[in-house]
Amino acid sequence: MGAPASSPAGGRIRAALKAGATRLGYYSRPTFLIIGTQKGGTVALRKYLARHPNVVPARKKEIGYFDQDTLHRRGEAWYHGHFPLPHRLGRHGVTFEATPEYLYYPEAAQRIFSYDPRVKLIVLLREPVERAFSAWNMFRTLRHEQPDYLRRLLPECDPMLQDSLGRMLSRESFPAFGEAVVEEIDGIRSGSAALEPGYVRRGVYHEQLRRFLKCFAREQLLILESARLKKDLIKVLGEVVQFLNLPAFQGPPADLPLFHSGRYEHHIAEETRAFLREFYRPHNDELYDLLGRDLGW
Repeated sequence: MGAPASSPAGGRIRAALKAGATRLGYYSRPTFLIIGTQKGGTVALRKYLARHPNVVPARKKEIGYFDQDTLHRRGEAWYHGHFPLPHRLGRHGVTFEATPEYLYYPEAAQRIFSYDPRVKLIVLLREPVERAFSAWNMFRTLRHEQPDYLRRLLPECDPMLQDSLGRMLSRESFPAFGEAVVEEIDGIRSGSAALEPGYVRRGVYHEQLRRFLKCFAREQLLILESARLKKDLIKVLGEVVQFLNLPAFQGPPADLPLFHSGRYEHHIAEETRAFLREFYRPHNDELYDLLGRDLGW
């Protein structure tokens, strides 16, 4: 008798068969990507879209194929192995993945364009001061509560990320938010700031978007303010499915759960908030010019 489908051996057999089919050319390609931003609602949007009857997401949320050199070298067969096989999608189904690092990492735009110049891209932008604070809280929690998880990540990370995570783990104490912000902005101004963790730098959105607009037509990008997922969810989902040329959600319930979290024991000091707002002011103005609308940040 063969191994039961639900057994570990059955899972390994299915995985091997899928890998073989993918190498032979039987695979699905993503028709769209959610590319950012970190702590901007990509988890929530991925879960909402997975409820659409024509959408089957990749089995893993953040694949990292286009931003991490070590993963990109594994090739397209490895990448395609994360997506459902064509028979699961049917004639009208689509698949996608969501990796918020793609917006931020400099190499990702050109790599995505080389992979598929027709792919559609969804960007969620979060008010940068709150985004920075949320990211700091995430890393602080990982540093204090899940250091072993960070250590397990190190072997598969690019050297730059290994260095950043390694320094984070080796510090005697985790820096306060205000200290981390001042340290990073000093580094940005002197040209010495590391790409990671990028609490502040990730909020300089106009630079990141311009990399994609050099490669892709503007109509291939749907750029949304992430706060609207909470304030006007049904309308935003309608805009997304229209952008993707998918049928409208059939009567999405008014009580769709909010896939968001963000209650923190710390708060942003007003001095730090004012300092960050002043830093972001010219960058936000450039973003508004690029988008043709003022987001009021």
